[in-house]
Amino acid sequence: MTIDANIVIAYLAGDAHVVETLSNWKEQGVSLFLPTVAIAATALFTHTPVVTRNQRDFKRVSNLRIVSL
Repeated sequence: MTIDANIVIAYLAGDAHVVETLSNWKEQGVSLFLPTVAIAATALFTHTPVVTRNQRDFKRVSNLRIVSL
């Protein structure tokens, strides 16, 4: 999973849904990527979905999988 910065912000703020989801992924051994720039490019390169709360910024990228929390 390629994590958008807004997911990290929500996690640090204690958003229960985000904390639970990321914790479950960690327990399952899911790899999490946190790019500093070129988020969609990182997700495409690593063949992972972008995890975000801001789908609008990514909808124009073809072949990009988006997971909204």
